[in-house]
Amino acid sequence: MSVRPATEDDLDAVVALWGQLAASHHAQDPRFHPASSEGLARYRLWMQEALADSDRLLLVVDGEHSVAAFLHAQVQRVALSLGARPSGYISDICVAPAQRRRGLGRSLVEEALVVFRHRGLERVGLNVAEHNADAEAFWQAMGFAPYTRKLLRILD
Repeated sequence: MSVRPATEDDLDAVVALWGQLAASHHAQDPRFHPASSEGLARYRLWMQEALADSDRLLLVVDGEHSVAAFLHAQVQRVALSLGARPSGYISDICVAPAQRRRGLGRSLVEEALVVFRHRGLERVGLNVAEHNADAEAFWQAMGFAPYTRKLLRILD
């Protein structure tokens, strides 16, 4: 198992995994929307843009026949809650269900942290869905701790 930067050839698999992630979030909390075909197309475009953006990071781990896991992260130039310095932000990570509990997520996060340290960043943030206890435990095991709480209001 090795982590590598994603390529254009990986995008279909990355988008498919993201669709599974969106469905999982929706199953845990219906305020999350499942991925529509339009949403999947927009996510693919966003990931395609990430491949050419030096402030963004798209990493994958290969499985037997396809990408088994991916991580998307970025440098945030303005993160007032973290101070005036740029910080890292992990926006998405997904491991295929059949590949979980094998260290793929840990390897992706560790590589992202190495990249962020190399770029001189001192902090990395992320969001965790309120009802996702497995993710909360994973991130805490990776050394992340609660910092802020995000609130949501649905508009009528």
